[in-house]
Amino acid sequence: MTEADVVRSAATSLGSALSRVRDASSTILGQFRDAPVRPDKIEVEFGVRLSTEAGAVIAKSSLDGPLTVKLSWEGARAAEE
Repeated sequence: MTEADVVRSAATSLGSALSRVRDASSTILGQFRDAPVRPDKIEVEFGVRLSTEAGAVIAKSSLDGPLTVKLSWEGARAAEE
């Protein structure tokens, strides 16, 4: 495999991984946006690992976890919750 092939493969793998992250993010955000008490702020963080052998995949570390979701409420609504 040439260096150019490795770069093309990595770019394709990264694009595929980011597409899955985008789809998962959309699902997560939709769930919280449709909740009875909507948060003011939603943060979603994914771990993505890239290697030339395996391509880009959503990280599967048992210690780090593949996903972090943070929700926050501000102002008067936070005091009511």
